[in-house]
Amino acid sequence: MAASSDDHLHTFVEDDEEPSYTAERIVELADGTRTVGEIAAAIAEEFEGAPLEQIQADVRQFVGELVARHVLVLHNHAT
Repeated sequence: MAASSDDHLHTFVEDDEEPSYTAERIVELADGTRTVGEIAAAIAEEFEGAPLEQIQADVRQFVGELVARHVLVLHNHAT
């Protein structure tokens, strides 16, 4: 579960209505210290054997949903 800037609570469930472990991990890892790529890499480590390209695409899609729901704000920091 995550709160958006408009004080709405958002839950993330799988097709079987169970909480999504992966969604929860992405929200946990999106703490402002990691890039989207680093979040995808951490998820990939936890799901050994899953294709990295698919994990990266799924993480990007879910992060996009979080941004659309105003749960997450992306920052582009130049290094």
